[in-house]
Amino acid sequence: MSATADVFAHCTGEPALVNLHTAAGTGNAMGSLIAAPRSNTPLIWTAAQHKLPIVFVVMRSGEYSVLKSFALLEKTSNVPGLNFPGLDIGSLAVGFGCHAVTVDGTQQLAKAFNAALGADGPTVIVVPAKPHIGRLG
Repeated sequence: MSATADVFAHCTGEPALVNLHTAAGTGNAMGSLIAAPRSNTPLIWTAAQHKLPIVFVVMRSGEYSVLKSFALLEKTSNVPGLNFPGLDIGSLAVGFGCHAVTVDGTQQLAKAFNAALGADGPTVIVVPAKPHIGRLG
């Protein structure tokens, strides 16, 4: 989806929305952020390099919830590396050259999103979310 948004924003000059991360977990979002410059993935790094007016909304749960769900399904306890305490996605985005803001609630999200539409490059909006370990199977 982000490649489509990249092309849309670049060709039309209009902002595009990408939901970088949903229920897959903070780990998925981090992998996408870190891999972008090395894998030529048109995500946050590329958007910042080209100053594309893209808005990225990142749900931050502080854990890799889907793998925790899978561990429960497989009856595997104490899987390491599934918690991300203190992870600052906004600071990482700023390090890539983006604007970043963390919001609490829908009113702040709407205000930040509208402001991001007028930004001179990509904006990452971080939405803290309560961790949820769903049942698989």
